[in-house]
Amino acid sequence: MVINLLPPKFKQEKKIKKSVKTISIFLTTILIILLILTGGILAADYFSKKDLDKVADKIAEQDKLLLRYKDTENNIKTVNSKLSKVESANRSRILWSNLLIELSKLTPAQVQIKTLTLDQRTKKVTLTGYAETRSDIARFKEKMSSSKYFKNVTFSSSVHNEQQGNFSFNISSEIGETK
Repeated sequence: MVINLLPPKFKQEKKIKKSVKTISIFLTTILIILLILTGGILAADYFSKKDLDKVADKIAEQDKLLLRYKDTENNIKTVNSKLSKVESANRSRILWSNLLIELSKLTPAQVQIKTLTLDQRTKKVTLTGYAETRSDIARFKEKMSSSKYFKNVTFSSSVHNEQQGNFSFNISSEIGETK
């Protein structure tokens, strides 16, 4: 059995003091927790800003590098465009020297070429000349037909010249391979 000899007024004050002490400890604890959380949030904010600044610096650095590469890329595009134009012109270019060399190889000794017309626009070759016999003309036409430089070779006419004792002829063809 416990006997309490304290007057009720002191009992009430003691109870209030105990309640105030418990509430103040509770509020102090909450205040400390809030301070710790605030400090943590501020520290996280500080470090995230620092990291964000580093990332922004890296982005700026990469943008400068990208601009430098953009200039290089534009230069490459310009050069490629020019090379494409040169290649296109080169593809359509006819090497007349190859045709003339091939024609000189194909022409028999008994055949003389009087006129030679080479047309780049229509890609046609027309020639007139003289030969001792019609078989020389036929051989010449067959040699031209077998060459890669001439295609669709057409022998159009031959006329015998009694005074000179030879045949004049006309041959036309399309230009084949020119490289």
